[in-house]
Amino acid sequence: ARRVAAFSEALEPVRARMKSVDYEDLTLRLSMTTGMEQFIIVEDILRVDRDTGDRLQDGLVDALLDRYLPEG
Repeated sequence: ARRVAAFSEALEPVRARMKSVDYEDLTLRLSMTTGMEQFIIVEDILRVDRDTGDRLQDGLVDALLDRYLPEG
């Protein structure tokens, strides 16, 4: 729950420019794609090295931000 609250707070400055559903979805999706669980996926399921895992993780977060954050 702390992760969701942290992302919610971080996105607060752009919240007014976003649809409510998009704000909620972005907050939850960022929470899903970050944290210790992702290290488990990278190491145990994908079986890639940390640099590759970090690159993949960065790409996921960038794609989410590009999709949901309003331009400008």
